[in-house]
Amino acid sequence: MTARPAERRDTLYFREVGGYLVRVSDEPDDAAWDDFLEQDPLGHHAQTSAWGRARASIGWMPIRLVVSQDGKVVAGAQMVRRPMPVGGEVGFVHRGPVVPEGRPDLTALVFDELLAMGKARGVGYLVVQPPPGADWMTEELQSRGFRRGAFDIDMTSTVRLDLRTDPEGLLAGMSKARRRHLRSAARPGITMRRGSEADLPIFDRLKDMQSARLGYARRSPDYYAALWGALAPRGHIELFVAEFEGDPVVAQLVIPFGKVCRHMERVWSGEHRDLRLSERLEWEVIKWARSQGYGFTDFEGIEPRLADAILSGGEVGNDPKYSASLYKLRFGGRIIVDPPSYDHVYNPLLRSAYHCIPVSVMRSDWMRGLLFKFRKTGS
Repeated sequence: MTARPAERRDTLYFREVGGYLVRVSDEPDDAAWDDFLEQDPLGHHAQTSAWGRARASIGWMPIRLVVSQDGKVVAGAQMVRRPMPVGGEVGFVHRGPVVPEGRPDLTALVFDELLAMGKARGVGYLVVQPPPGADWMTEELQSRGFRRGAFDIDMTSTVRLDLRTDPEGLLAGMSKARRRHLRSAARPGITMRRGSEADLPIFDRLKDMQSARLGYARRSPDYYAALWGALAPRGHIELFVAEFEGDPVVAQLVIPFGKVCRHMERVWSGEHRDLRLSERLEWEVIKWARSQGYGFTDFEGIEPRLADAILSGGEVGNDPKYSASLYKLRFGGRIIVDPPSYDHVYNPLLRSAYHCIPVSVMRSDWMRGLLFKFRKTGS
């Protein structure tokens, strides 16, 4: 493919390659790219410029590759990056690139330009996790020197519930216990409501209570404020609250995008367990998503080992380490396995050394724990 000399317009970089216009941008808002993602079957909120702005609030700086043809966006990828202690920057492409299947010329262009964009910005280590449904991209990544990643940017197994049926059909697909809890009459004093930005302090307070109870470090409240500010203008974030006698007990943050409403994060005070407020609130979110025309709701991650066991027909007990995943599975739905992450080391010598380490070692529990600690510094 022949390339035309590059030109710069403010912070944008343009060049024409084989009939496509390639644009690289670090602008905080990119309406044309976000419009494309909302309509494309592979589009994901983690690729939007809005999500990039939210990640910038915690130190992950976005940069975007956008490919157009005849004035229309046809493909691209957003990368977020931050400095590593040594070796330049680390770059993450979360649920991207977004490229139509069956377009080898466009696919080659996007992957080649993505690698070039990372190199030009000083990225030494790049991690790419393709979008749901794009398993075919793994061959493209491997052909360019990527290997199965030491960790996944996001969980690769999830539960997706098809909303294209009536509420009774949805209830019929749930576990007997879940169905019984949801059909039982609620005690007086219970309120379920759709919240707003004004309720973020409630979410924050419940988050404090949950993190203290379970003993984990939580994200700053500023991150959730930035997330709301970035996603709310296009209607891509919602908050639901369950209260008992005026006291907030559970809050659910969801991200509706494309055809899917994703249950991003649920926080619980730990009180009034007998009222089943978490289950009731999830059910309210499911019914709301259906009423708004979303085709699916996604419970955003279950343990991969549990998913593998179920899909292979193995026994699934009540192991406490799987409690959060089993909670999601009891709403019914189908287990979906998304593509895993693949990584690339730019330096040829380091890449050769890295590839000598067996994948089994890189994905061992101790190595993944070490990398998880590094990843959490900016997640």
